[in-house]
Amino acid sequence: MISCNRINEKDASSFLSQKPLLFFKRAARRWMTSFRNVLFPSRCLVCGIFYDAGADGDDTDFIDWMTEEDLIKAPFEQVMMRLLSRCTCPACTKGFVPILSPLCPVCGVMFTGRQGTDHLCPKCDAELRAFGKARAVGVYEEGMMTVVHRLKYKSKIQLAHPFGMLMFILFCRIWSEDPVDIVIPVPLHRRRLKSRGFNQAYLLVKDWPRYSLISNKPEFEFRISGDILIRTRWERPQTGLNRKERMAAIQGAFAVKKPFLAAGKRILLVDDVHTTGATAEACAEALTKAGALKVDVLTLARTL
Repeated sequence: MISCNRINEKDASSFLSQKPLLFFKRAARRWMTSFRNVLFPSRCLVCGIFYDAGADGDDTDFIDWMTEEDLIKAPFEQVMMRLLSRCTCPACTKGFVPILSPLCPVCGVMFTGRQGTDHLCPKCDAELRAFGKARAVGVYEEGMMTVVHRLKYKSKIQLAHPFGMLMFILFCRIWSEDPVDIVIPVPLHRRRLKSRGFNQAYLLVKDWPRYSLISNKPEFEFRISGDILIRTRWERPQTGLNRKERMAAIQGAFAVKKPFLAAGKRILLVDDVHTTGATAEACAEALTKAGALKVDVLTLARTL
């Protein structure tokens, strides 16, 4: 269990006093990055080609450079492309499509018609969801599909760093005034975890506490927990199944191991992809039955 606690006044004062040193460290790192890029050009994390990422390329501490404007106010598409240009080539960067309004305020699906404001989609208008709201960074096609497949099936775990940053930025924007107490990566069954060697959902969030401190966002108090929700049943891959089939296949697949840790808490579920929402629904139902106050969902990608 990882904690990210409120920064007290002494810590904040210490942080501010280090700003001059931080400036010189950033300048030195920027110079070293430029020098390294001359000798060793940046390599795209998606397609693998070498490309010129400029002085800021391959800067793994991008969050350290972000201003309040970047983190909260600047257009998300602009911030997304700026970050990804440091680790993906121009061609691959263009393949990422951010989820933007107008969208459904409940399930987060982006409407293909780009006019109008946020409104309920037909599915959310017709039935209640077990979760409060769901959001995603980008559309599950082209670039995002490649990233997810390489992360999960090719063990390219270095992809989790920049895309985990993107998820943290979206988390700051969506939940800054609607805080959560616990962040739970959607668990894998122990057989799949053993065969894969890692839980990709956990890799996407494991650095969030550090990002929260670096970005000087003391209002976020949350802990990342992997021991509350468990997957009790092995299922075959659900690729190709529709929503009804997925819901039937995953029914009862999750259980809350420690209900007292979930009771009365505001919980954020994190996963890699939101397709039909069956997994999110099953997890949210289990947590709600255990007494969770609310359950929201954040994923890296989402189908339209």
